[in-house]
Amino acid sequence: MGGAGSRVGEDETAVGNRDALYNAIIVGMWSDTSTDPTNLFRLNQNIRPTAHDHPQ
Repeated sequence: MGGAGSRVGEDETAVGNRDALYNAIIVGMWSDTSTDPTNLFRLNQNIRPTAHDHPQ
């Protein structure tokens, strides 16, 4: 992503993976908290195919 963050070593700060070419933010929102388990499951299932090197 460039900038000063890409000029330090991977183990020099608490934040790693600074060599990523892009960053994605996925937001899930709903108003009925009783549907949290279903909505969180669906959100997780939709994100999983795009998450590389992330523990299941």
